[in-house]
Amino acid sequence: MRKIKKSVVKSVIGSLFMAIGIGHAQTAFKHVANNTNTKSHISSINHSATDGKSNMVLFVTHDYGKGGPYATKAAGVWYNGTKWTIFNQDRTPMQAKTQFNVLAVPRGSNAFVHKAGGTNMANGATKIDHRSLNGNPNANIIVTQNWGAKGPYNANPVGVYYAGGMWHIFNTNGKPIPNGAKFNVLVHKKTFRHKVGNTNKKNHITYINDARTNGKSNSIVLATFNAQNSRKNFNNPIGVWYSANKWTVYNEDRKPLKGNEAYNIIALDKKGTVLIKQPTDGVVYRPVEIKKDIDPKKPNTKGLKTVGLVRYKPIKRTDNSASSTEREGPDITKYQDIGTLLEGEQYESFLEKLNIFRKIYHDKNKNAREYYYFPAEYTLKWNKETNEYAFNIYYMSSEGGQGSVLINAELSPQISSEDIKLAEKLLAAKLRKPVKLMPMDLRDVPKVDFGATLTNFNVKAESINASIPSDYHKPIILDWRMDSNVDDFVGAMLNNIGVNLNLEFRPHGDETTVINVPINLEVNSPMTFGKIEFEKPSDLTAGWTNELDYPVVPKELVILRKQGSRNYFETISLDNEEIGKGDTYNLNNDVKNRIANASNIQNLWLDYSLNKDCDSCNQEVKRKIIGGTSGSQITNLEIQVLNALSYSDAHSMKLMIKSIQGDPNATNEITFPPMSITEDDQTLDAVQLFVPEGKDLAYDYQVIMIMKDGTVKTSHWKTGSTSLLVLGESQIKSLFKHLEKSGLEKAKDSVMQKGKDELIEKGKELLGGLFGKKKDKKDDEDSDENDGNEENENDENENL
Repeated sequence: MRKIKKSVVKSVIGSLFMAIGIGHAQTAFKHVANNTNTKSHISSINHSATDGKSNMVLFVTHDYGKGGPYATKAAGVWYNGTKWTIFNQDRTPMQAKTQFNVLAVPRGSNAFVHKAGGTNMANGATKIDHRSLNGNPNANIIVTQNWGAKGPYNANPVGVYYAGGMWHIFNTNGKPIPNGAKFNVLVHKKTFRHKVGNTNKKNHITYINDARTNGKSNSIVLATFNAQNSRKNFNNPIGVWYSANKWTVYNEDRKPLKGNEAYNIIALDKKGTVLIKQPTDGVVYRPVEIKKDIDPKKPNTKGLKTVGLVRYKPIKRTDNSASSTEREGPDITKYQDIGTLLEGEQYESFLEKLNIFRKIYHDKNKNAREYYYFPAEYTLKWNKETNEYAFNIYYMSSEGGQGSVLINAELSPQISSEDIKLAEKLLAAKLRKPVKLMPMDLRDVPKVDFGATLTNFNVKAESINASIPSDYHKPIILDWRMDSNVDDFVGAMLNNIGVNLNLEFRPHGDETTVINVPINLEVNSPMTFGKIEFEKPSDLTAGWTNELDYPVVPKELVILRKQGSRNYFETISLDNEEIGKGDTYNLNNDVKNRIANASNIQNLWLDYSLNKDCDSCNQEVKRKIIGGTSGSQITNLEIQVLNALSYSDAHSMKLMIKSIQGDPNATNEITFPPMSITEDDQTLDAVQLFVPEGKDLAYDYQVIMIMKDGTVKTSHWKTGSTSLLVLGESQIKSLFKHLEKSGLEKAKDSVMQKGKDELIEKGKELLGGLFGKKKDKKDDEDSDENDGNEENENDENENL
């Protein structure tokens, strides 16, 4: 036998132990700076995974936590001879309660220290020469600055970008990397990329919508800025923060995001295990939750019959011997973890495809082969043949007001009997006994928990109906009634915001346990479309055409092979090329050759991600869903008030809007409630209109002005056709021009008034003359009469 040198043996053994260490000895934890562990700009880490271990490679990201503070300074790590520390690069004091997410990894091929200098410097950045990174623009790496033995300091935030076939580290403010600067670099295939878009950003914060982080508040999340294929200067230190059921990345200086940023993300639990529930980007995953009924009620056995569920009846064993294998029913207190039984990367994709809750429950008879399961998640049903979604909208008739809509959705667990049979074979091999997987027996009708959705979208609890079959392989049917803000609801579905539904299962044999299975209504999710499966390899090698509504990025090809009685999986990494809607994907020759021998291939499918940031795709899907029944596109009419009050000098106004498009069925003209305008420079609540396909937006509006003296002026009705209604000086002039006179009319009125005044004066003179003459005549008559009277009186006196 050929002798092997001891040094070689030691090297091989050392490499093996290093490889084992990388896989199992990494640790993730949180570090909080306080008065005890922090002095000036340096905070010492006290942790058994790092104390006295200079060979560890540390990665840190600031975590805002529950109350900050912000950390606007670039940070780094340093081993001081006994402990690892975190420090501010500009040497300003570190604030108390500053919190960091920390990942400690043994040094190895995937976790190493890179030193800037010499030939690796280019244009102020430093190139990383690594076999897993070179020529791989889709790699996602995590980087942390390391002061090393003697610096130098680099008081600038850092990021990475890809150019010329290599990944570079650079200062995001454009300043050059100092010669000799050192960086800890982590290369891990489970690191994923988060891109900022209009749908996931708010001011300086971007929300990560990913299975590995959603709903996991205790995760250790780290982030590195990724400038992607071109160097961009973003002088913003970044941190992470958990908010509203999601992890976020944010700018520490609170400057608004530009919308084209990207970040490399890795998420771990506190054992240091990378969270890998799903290898594709963007799948919404909320874990199954187990809780207790605080006030358990009597089972609804009538309801069980109504929805087709057979009420559980105790099984009478015919064989009462100790060796009997007859089932007695589920034992909710004893279970196996299917994720532990089928542990390893080769099973990850299959377990996602299987889609059952990872806890499978024993039968009460320990000799029985039965194990009981729940679905892991329900998703919106999608028809592969017609490319349609099982989400229907029925517009209710509206009498004298705005109508409501009835939503009908089919939700599928996507559990196939073929996958269940395969899982039984794999589990039987692990447990070394026959295994039969069965749906869990229930003690009550499953119930839908709408959670905050009821309040978010004004869904009335009494309007909810559910039809849930006993066969978990079949879809459940939900319908509920809501106001006509269905456009907002579908938008929330596309962005996974505010739509949190659960299906509550109550297993038989336990009076208080409730299993909450999440319902995922996110349309643009690979879970909705499922794995892209092929009946035979030639269906893929001949070219696959993407008929989904979104661009697809193939990640891996998963192949189920059979050798004798043994089934095993083979995974082939793909080029991560984006395949547009309607485009054809062709495998490279190397992959084609690997699947050329189809004799032992039982099944094969693509793992992929979707480009859910495709705005045109989202709009098309929204139109497809909303227009599926009504044939109408919902449009929000926005109203902006400029200087309407100040120009008109009115006390207030009422805006009236009417349109036949206010009725989803386009039957009755709807007059919306008047909107009050009491101040300028404001935006009024939007009005929702249903625009039939092929038609333009159309509505009429009217303004009623209440003047300061109490008078009321009403404009004529004016037709509008734009989705933004502005009320300013020009609109008020146009609306009330029938009450105003033109310049010619005003001149005419002036002339008429002047002529009228002159006419009145002349009339007065004429009338005055006439009245004067008449008065004189009367005075003369009165005088003659008086004279005659005097003469008569004298005659009478004389007669006397």
